[in-house]
Amino acid sequence: MSKAVEDIEKLNQFESSPLPVHGIAVDYSKGHIIAPHTHTNSAQLLYAISGTLLIETHVGRWLIPPNRAVWLAAQEEHTVIMRSHTKVRSLLIKTDAIHMDLPDTSYVINVSPLLKELILAATLLPVDYRKDTYANLLVGLLLEELKCHTALNLLLPWPNDARYHNICEYLIHHPMDSRSIPEWASELHISAKTFERQFVKLTGLSFGRWRQQARLLYSLEALSEGRPIIDIAFQFGYNSHSAYSAAFKDFFGQRPSDFIAENKNIS
Repeated sequence: MSKAVEDIEKLNQFESSPLPVHGIAVDYSKGHIIAPHTHTNSAQLLYAISGTLLIETHVGRWLIPPNRAVWLAAQEEHTVIMRSHTKVRSLLIKTDAIHMDLPDTSYVINVSPLLKELILAATLLPVDYRKDTYANLLVGLLLEELKCHTALNLLLPWPNDARYHNICEYLIHHPMDSRSIPEWASELHISAKTFERQFVKLTGLSFGRWRQQARLLYSLEALSEGRPIIDIAFQFGYNSHSAYSAAFKDFFGQRPSDFIAENKNIS
């Protein structure tokens, strides 16, 4: 039996289990894609102890470095793309099997050292741990720890109009492109006002704000890889270390150097 078939069978066991939490540990190669799917009865916490995850849903994209995790609400269709060799350690959490309120929307959280260890321990539990005192205490502590984490606004909204979708996809791969709204509007043969109005309607953000947010979010991957901050600043369209650092702190609430230090501490 192949590893993929074993993983699917194990996942099916978890989905049908009456127990509140199950952990899954799978390593993936760069470029591996988990096709669009949902978990009918479970919310999912997707976390990578190394590598970067790209999560796509109907509302947008999350780029998840190793010190973050994404909470996906039950029945939220999602696609998972491995941006590098990635060690995924995730949780399936039965929303109807635990006596606590869990969010019904998807979002990103920080992963503290304690939460990381609890996630890792949960992936080692047997499928049926009902009579295991240690396992039940661990799961209880894990759920309490999840309650202590607040949502981070790291969603990059994505337009469902093909014309704007293509522009956004281009900018993800060419972050240094600084063409103005009138120039992009000309590409679509519409006015600048129409372009901006439609972009805001589709994403909830102005075009300039979306482009900056995309640059900052995708720069997290480069920071996680340990590349020099000045090189990252230039790659993602900033003309200096200070300009990038200021924009980064304004959006994330910390400097790029703080993010790098935090990322090292969690590993």
